[in-house]
Amino acid sequence: MIKEMDCHEATAELKNEWEKLGIETSVVKRGGKVKDNWPCVEFSVTFKKNGVSETFPWRCGIGYAKWPENPFSIATKCKTKGKCDYIDTLKSGKVLKDKVLTAKLASIYTPLSVVNPSEIFSRILADMPEMTFEEWAREFGYDTDSRKAEKTYNLCLEYGFKAQNFVSPEQKEILITLVNML
Repeated sequence: MIKEMDCHEATAELKNEWEKLGIETSVVKRGGKVKDNWPCVEFSVTFKKNGVSETFPWRCGIGYAKWPENPFSIATKCKTKGKCDYIDTLKSGKVLKDKVLTAKLASIYTPLSVVNPSEIFSRILADMPEMTFEEWAREFGYDTDSRKAEKTYNLCLEYGFKAQNFVSPEQKEILITLVNML
């Protein structure tokens, strides 16, 4: 049984448990996207162990971008000279009216270091439903007739089954417990 701890202690303990697992990871930035009207940066995170490899998508919002202090540098990279006020809007965490441009700019300035493989892997395990679709939909406020909700449910199941092949049931429980403390 894991004792209750604050998020900093849980982060450190999750890192320790992750290192014991010996799962290799690689991260590839896929670029900026607008997904469900949400400008984000998409990554592919691959986990490898004992000849088994699984790749999962992961997205983060524009708040993870490390915006430059010099607005001219952002205008130059995106060939948007004369629109340096973008940087002030984006640094405040707001989205531009042009969400595609917002996602593109965020992708340029979001480092790979925002991807925490141990947390992503543990969240995949924690998000795996252990109930029927109807129970899951009611729990999360989805309509049980929603195709989009059903697709989300099935992806959570699919990803969860793939991820749990890398760990024992005991290791899975430890990772879920720790990630839920973050």
